[in-house]
Amino acid sequence: MFIFFKEIFEDLGRVQNKVLVVSPLNAIMEDQCKKLNKINVKVVQLSQKCQIIENNKDSCENGPGREFRKSFSELVVLKSFFNNVPIACLSGTLTGKHINALSKQLLISNFKVISVSPEKTNLKLIVCEKVKGTLMEKIENIYKSQIDQLLVERNNFPVTLMFMPMEYIAHAMSYAYYAFGGVSKITVNNAVFGCLYSNQDTEVLTCIITDLQSVQPRFRLVFTTTVVGMGF
Repeated sequence: MFIFFKEIFEDLGRVQNKVLVVSPLNAIMEDQCKKLNKINVKVVQLSQKCQIIENNKDSCENGPGREFRKSFSELVVLKSFFNNVPIACLSGTLTGKHINALSKQLLISNFKVISVSPEKTNLKLIVCEKVKGTLMEKIENIYKSQIDQLLVERNNFPVTLMFMPMEYIAHAMSYAYYAFGGVSKITVNNAVFGCLYSNQDTEVLTCIITDLQSVQPRFRLVFTTTVVGMGF
């Protein structure tokens, strides 16, 4: 990637008042581009869909996404094109250990750490008891408890996005349909639960996304994959 876009990096390094943002999230890139265009700031988005193969040996040994994150260690190459240019690294999960490792990877010795409390008054933290059994049984215990609670509370149930692999979403949706009376009674126009994933039916996708952007969403529990963060 760095070799392919070498000319672009060199050009950006010569011109003032330009910012290069490196982000793995398609949704964030698209949102930033739209907002910048609205205020007449010229912006270009260079993106490529990434796929993580779970059966890859390295992924199995080091955990899903490790290979994806490994690419960020190569960002140090950018420093050869941008001498003395300020660098800002943003994250919601970095620990002190990670910060030190990142500074070494990017060859940054003189840096400042600015942090704020992650506490948000509009977010609710739910701690679920970890049951014994298979992974499927553990995940089943979590989504069943949330669906049962949704059945009782309905509109008083806090809007919740539950992230899980696609195969578990199918089980969760089946149980939700069962709990709420079956597929003959529940449609996308009256459901309080739903799911979001790649290559989803456009009508359903638009319905759920539009509803979630409203002040009082009808959809209160949405099962989804990481597609919500990465962009559709």
